Amino acid sequence: MKKQMKINEQIKPFVNEHGWFSYTKFNKWTETLGITVEEGFDHNKFDGMVHFFYHYKSNILNFRGNYWDYNTFKNVTDWINKQTEVV
Repeated sequence: MKKQMKINEQIKPFVNEHGWFSYTKFNKWTETLGITVEEGFDHNKFDGMVHFFYHYKSNILNFRGNYWDYNTFKNVTDWINKQTEVV
């Protein structure tokens, strides 16, 4: 049975006191799970905007979010839960 990532517990270390999200640290962490991260063409198109492609095996997540609002990264953690077993 797959263990699901506890979203708040996993995201919390990447959020500062203002609610901004450190996507650099988060992406390095996802790579420890075997996920490859590629910067997308819309990255920093607008202030705070992030665009990444997350690759796991043959699956790809085309993600756009905002580092000012860490809640937008919930889509990534949901996707990771579907792709990997997280301990």
